[in-house]
Amino acid sequence: MRFVIARDAAERFSFLPIQGDDGGRLASRLGIDRDAPETNAVVLGGIAYFKSDAAIQVLQRLPGWRWTACLDVVPRGLRDWFYDRIARNRYRLFGRSDVCLIPTRRPR
Repeated sequence: MRFVIARDAAERFSFLPIQGDDGGRLASRLGIDRDAPETNAVVLGGIAYFKSDAAIQVLQRLPGWRWTACLDVVPRGLRDWFYDRIARNRYRLFGRSDVCLIPTRRPR
């Protein structure tokens, strides 16, 4: 989330915590277990994307990251395997924060 917020100057993306009412309703509609979510979901144009598909969809819309669209040619099973490894080790790889980031709208 921090990565996207820092690079999304056009504010294309907004975030919903699954613990909130809106996030919980969306999770239910997408079939995500609110108590044990296994992935992030990205909804674009009414289509829900999960795991590596979600990451690619977001990254290719960020300035300087359009090249990630070419990762779509890699079979989803292989991409998701890498996604799961990164997700499982995210704190070791990227660090852990003592506080949960609650996104707010940036002043324009």
